[in-house]
Amino acid sequence: MTAAISNIRTHFPYLENTSLVYLNHAALGPMPDYVHDAMNSQLYQRHHVVKEDFEQIMSNVADARTSTAQLINAQPESIAFIPNTSHGLNLIARGIDYNKDDEILLIDGEFPSNIVPFTHMAKDRNVKVLFIPMKNHIYSMDQVCDAISPNTRLVSVSLVQYLSGQKADLQQLSETCQQNGTLLIIDGIQGAGVVPVDVQSVSIDGFVSGSHKWLTGPQGIGFIYASEKLNKQLVHAPKGWISVDEPWQLSNYNQDLKSSIQRVELGMPNLAGIYGLGASAKALTEIGIANIRETLLNLTDELNKAIQQKFGWKQLSPKQDDERSGILTYDVGDEDAETLQQSFAQKNVILSSREGLIRVSPHFYQEMRDFEGFVG
Repeated sequence: MTAAISNIRTHFPYLENTSLVYLNHAALGPMPDYVHDAMNSQLYQRHHVVKEDFEQIMSNVADARTSTAQLINAQPESIAFIPNTSHGLNLIARGIDYNKDDEILLIDGEFPSNIVPFTHMAKDRNVKVLFIPMKNHIYSMDQVCDAISPNTRLVSVSLVQYLSGQKADLQQLSETCQQNGTLLIIDGIQGAGVVPVDVQSVSIDGFVSGSHKWLTGPQGIGFIYASEKLNKQLVHAPKGWISVDEPWQLSNYNQDLKSSIQRVELGMPNLAGIYGLGASAKALTEIGIANIRETLLNLTDELNKAIQQKFGWKQLSPKQDDERSGILTYDVGDEDAETLQQSFAQKNVILSSREGLIRVSPHFYQEMRDFEGFVG
């Protein structure tokens, strides 16, 4: 563990409660004090000062946008702030003007945020949706790529699957999408902050994520990245008073819309949330997402061995490094996963029960000593 990673532990005050074992970052990441403080700086301003300091506010928002863009090596102008992942995927699903033979390709077994926006849009607009099946909660990227054709308008895949923890091979998928002129959309919420992503070198068209899981940021704030290709196709996106080039020309109702994806930021932003997301992104990028991933995979190796030794559960999450993430998923045999999860919760061990399985999700700032109450 590097000094920077060791130091960041001091920013998570819940670790002082040694009776608590927290293994649920795939659901909700505990908030570090640098995120808490950034949000409080905005709330303090509203509570104590109360003045129209929009120039400073917009400067702070711009800084947060730059930090957020650095998470995925994007340009700041290609980033817009949104309330959550579902909102962003809806912007994409309903923003495109589809053609008669267009198809959408999804993976059966994804979290509903990456399914419902597309299937309901497809019913409204008579667009065909194809599904790639999973086997034991794992899909084949070869099968996904084989299903992509020139009729595939877009494919939307999670960077990391919420249940199994399977990480997508973005390079393979991107190459196939480019060969067929297909938009590549990534639901990034289970990987943002812990899986290195370069949207430019890998040619990702859309990347959407909330901030409350692995980013350990606030709830109710996230971001959407749109490539130039996707941005031009989002012709049906909603508009608001700050969607235009010069929003403070209040009587000019005939302005052009912003050319960037920032036109989907419709009105007063969630400033406290944006400040918090920006603080999180800045801290993680300073450590380095590749360093975070390496540390996290080493930790999950140790934790998985301890779990196997103590409980003997069957691991369903991938074992190959290129498909692994911070999520460990287990078949607990004859035991009822929900009852087991509740039993652990009574012992102050926080993990998840999902679809009859137990999901364990540590984070890079933790150490094995933090899990003594679980596997000790």
